[in-house]
Amino acid sequence: MDISTNAVQSYQRHENLAGWVAGTEQPKAVNDSKADEKLDTDLNVNISDKRTIYQWIAQTYEKNLDTSATISPIAQSLFDYGIIGVDEQRTINRLSGSDGDISILQAVEKSLSSVESYHEKTIMNGLLSVFSTLEAARHNYY
Repeated sequence: MDISTNAVQSYQRHENLAGWVAGTEQPKAVNDSKADEKLDTDLNVNISDKRTIYQWIAQTYEKNLDTSATISPIAQSLFDYGIIGVDEQRTINRLSGSDGDISILQAVEKSLSSVESYHEKTIMNGLLSVFSTLEAARHNYY
């Protein structure tokens, strides 16, 4: 018995088409390599070593950690690497405008005592951890 409905025929047609495309595709050349060479290079970038990220940021922006007024590039790098989120970055921007003469770590510690909501305390504790780690990486204690 042969079941022939439009849905079954459409499924079979698309499944066969997908197999044909996969079989006829040529691997793309990377860095002028030949197309017939098998590509063993893993082009996916996964960031799993936060220690390296902290050390790189601390070394690259060492002087920017001294005052909270110059914290913007550090906050952007932390955001780009997925260490902080939008709420944390917004809080950093707010803290950097309040008192530019002290370090961001001191600004976080200072404002942590006056925070009352649970959400803000969670954000501030996370930032305290991040900037304490950056300070340790800056002095190679990490």
